[in-house]
Amino acid sequence: MNKVVIVVYVFLLIVGLSGCTQIEIDREYINTEHGFALNPPEEWNVAENVTEEVVVCFSSPLRDDVCLNISKLYRLDIGLALSVFADDIEEQYLEIVDNFTVVYRDWRDIEGLTAYEIVYAYEEGDTSIKAIQVAVIKSRTVFRISFIATNELYDEYISPVNQSIDSFKIV
Repeated sequence: MNKVVIVVYVFLLIVGLSGCTQIEIDREYINTEHGFALNPPEEWNVAENVTEEVVVCFSSPLRDDVCLNISKLYRLDIGLALSVFADDIEEQYLEIVDNFTVVYRDWRDIEGLTAYEIVYAYEEGDTSIKAIQVAVIKSRTVFRISFIATNELYDEYISPVNQSIDSFKIV
């Protein structure tokens, strides 16, 4: 009798679990003023117009020093390519931060848009920092997405951050 009860219980558990599907909660953030949208990491806080440069900041509810930013939009001059814009950003960092090192840089496709990604590291006092910046271009307008954290926090949060970056789109 006990074997029958266990078999029935296991059967019901398997049937019950096989019918379960993960449902992605619609958590899309839409900025109509600047014409973009993305899905921030789940349960992250949203703050708009944080500084003159930062259009929106998504921050971890667990850490106030972990933030995914969308920065002020730039217009590329006629004839200026996104790669030149990206090189200019890299040159600026070489001049202003200590021990600046490019970890990775390459082109990236985000929702069919041309994007340039750079991952870099630098020192801020005694702290090692790692960052990713993605510049996305649409009709000569550049959207800059940034995530900067200590090395440890970067590694902990980069997966959901990358998912958010991949969800970026022009609306």
